[in-house]
Amino acid sequence: VCLLKSRLSFRGGLEKYTKKLAESFAERGCQVTILTTDSAENIHSSLFKVVSLGPSSRFSAYHLVRFNHSCQKWLSQYPQ
Repeated sequence: VCLLKSRLSFRGGLEKYTKKLAESFAERGCQVTILTTDSAENIHSSLFKVVSLGPSSRFSAYHLVRFNHSCQKWLSQYPQ
């Protein structure tokens, strides 16, 4: 299972939900990867893997397009 969350700090509601969803999949035996623009060094879990696709941008429309492109590229290189 691969989850996509552009900014992942686990402070906000959607971020916490993403973490809980990843943990639930992992507890059921799935290998879980979260793709994000945040630093993977700050996010630790033995249940799932976090992959940083590079720094986020301040301009949100550009950030979304860049994140989308980065996710597509990563998924083509590492099919789940």
